[in-house]
Amino acid sequence: MLLADAAEKYPGSSVLYLAKTRDTAKRILWKDCLSVVNRRFDLNLKANMVELSMTHPNGSVIYLSGADANPDELEKLLGQKYSRVVIDEAQSWKQDLKDLVYNKLKPAVADYRGQIVLLGTPSNNRSGLFFQITTGLEPGWSVCTWSAFDNPYMSEQWQAEIEDLKARNPNIVHDPGFRQNYLGEWTIEREALVYRFDRELNALPEMPAKHQKDEEFYVIGIDLGYFPDPSAVVVASYRRFDSNLYFIEAHKWEKLTLGDLAERVRPLMAKYKHAKLIVDAANKQAVEEMKQRYALPLEAAEKHGKEGYIALMNADLASGTVKTLPAADLLVQEWDVLTWDEGGMGRKRQENPNLANHCADAALYAWRWAYNYAFTTAPKEINIHSEEKVNEFWEREAERASRTKAQADEW
Repeated sequence: MLLADAAEKYPGSSVLYLAKTRDTAKRILWKDCLSVVNRRFDLNLKANMVELSMTHPNGSVIYLSGADANPDELEKLLGQKYSRVVIDEAQSWKQDLKDLVYNKLKPAVADYRGQIVLLGTPSNNRSGLFFQITTGLEPGWSVCTWSAFDNPYMSEQWQAEIEDLKARNPNIVHDPGFRQNYLGEWTIEREALVYRFDRELNALPEMPAKHQKDEEFYVIGIDLGYFPDPSAVVVASYRRFDSNLYFIEAHKWEKLTLGDLAERVRPLMAKYKHAKLIVDAANKQAVEEMKQRYALPLEAAEKHGKEGYIALMNADLASGTVKTLPAADLLVQEWDVLTWDEGGMGRKRQENPNLANHCADAALYAWRWAYNYAFTTAPKEINIHSEEKVNEFWEREAERASRTKAQADEW
């Protein structure tokens, strides 16, 4: 038990357990964990239900608290010294764990050279400190993984449960929820994704050839940012005789001034002649300055009804009429991991605020403007030397000769 071990090892120290809320901390740890450990190992911890703490005979105190739902709770934790801090359900915290860990809690464990422990299971949220640590993207941490199979008291029950699930549905082993909760794998449930991109259906290695009489039209979607949110630009194209919309380039840049961004957009305008520039007009002053000072022919993006239009774009992704090329990989990277934050506690569903959606927004602006859905059928290309055309010629000649003979007979 991490908490009791730290209390024993560092007499007179404070040990902290953090859940998302105080009620969650009490429900998870108090009754079924700390109280059981206290009795089973005769630790003589003295409980304080009001404070939600347990005091060790050596003077150490284990505190249980919740800090995610109410940021003000964090302020109460500052200025104390801890020998160990345990953060539970780290995969689903809404607050910035990196800020909490490095800027608030790490200084608090410095006196004891203590530890900060993050506990959790894989989820749909493939961002943030917990994901980065457990996938090796964040250096300086030790990672331990286990499942119920590693628990000698639960392995048989766990195996029986899995066999029962597989008997009911053999394909359950491919289900992301199953792989998250039973196998501890970082996979995303498709229903949780904002954009339903499918590489096999929507990704192309190169632009397909077009009809010789076809025309190509370009749309450049622009999402404005600076830092930490970058500016993003996505280039899309569509054709008169093609039902598809092609995302052909995607770019992101941090800390660009309006002038810097204009200099990045101009080469794209030169490359893609007569492109429409559709920009996020939330900052109207910035957009107007780009139009007047830098002579960019910007048009305001449609932003109302965003979730409904995302659903319509997903229908196009599912039908295969939205395609991406390799140079648009930054867009694909966002689509691959961007999930819905389902809200709760009176909040509306929204895109996960901890995940990047800058290229995704720029692509949505371009998609809403494009007219690929108004395509027409391409005229049939005719080869005058084909066998079909030669036969048509001789049939007409035969008919003409027959008419000429008939007229001669009448004379």
